[in-house]
Amino acid sequence: MVDSVRSFGLTPAKSVLDLSAGLGGTARALVESCDTWVTGLEPSPLLAKLAMDRSKALGLSKKAPIAHYDPEHFNQAGSFDLVMADRIVHRVRDKELFLDRLGDCVKPKGGIALFDYVIDGTPGSWDSWNGWREEEPMEVYPWTATRMADELTQRNLDVRITEDLTQLHRRHIIDRVRKLADTLAAAVPPAPVLAALKRELALWWARLRVLGSGLRFVRYVAMKPA
Repeated sequence: MVDSVRSFGLTPAKSVLDLSAGLGGTARALVESCDTWVTGLEPSPLLAKLAMDRSKALGLSKKAPIAHYDPEHFNQAGSFDLVMADRIVHRVRDKELFLDRLGDCVKPKGGIALFDYVIDGTPGSWDSWNGWREEEPMEVYPWTATRMADELTQRNLDVRITEDLTQLHRRHIIDRVRKLADTLAAAVPPAPVLAALKRELALWWARLRVLGSGLRFVRYVAMKPA
């Protein structure tokens, strides 16, 4: 994520809104690498709290604060030089409203970086497709890649990049699973952790079965005119 936004020229005078903050790793990494100001928002209340605790512990509560939000009722005040979101839009039912609000947050000459799952034709297997939707912890409503780009354009945003990262995403998933296997071989965690890992691996396996076979992972970069 840090590498993907270097082209936006982040500096201490600029600000970022991260709509997929998670535990705040990306927000804090941007602060450390670019000395910029990052506001993180996270749909999970638990992750948002843990993320803010980590920012406080590292002395970054002001430069990398993390808070909970509901993407279905997104109405962030303020404006930012960059708004970024990783795998958020496909989980939002009212995408039109979400993108309206997202566009409102971007300063003139500011940018948007979206990473998301989009529909790619007819699924290779409806069983795999339905299995993926069942494994996801929340309902999913993916658009096609063209629909996403068109909707951004309709909001007076200049779409500069539409990049298919599906194969890279697949390689990252497989690489992380291999590293997890190595970790588990060295030390077996307690039963509750193993149960949680089982659920997480089932989710990623379901995603792998449809990625490149009905689903794609795409990066969008758009700029707001002056």
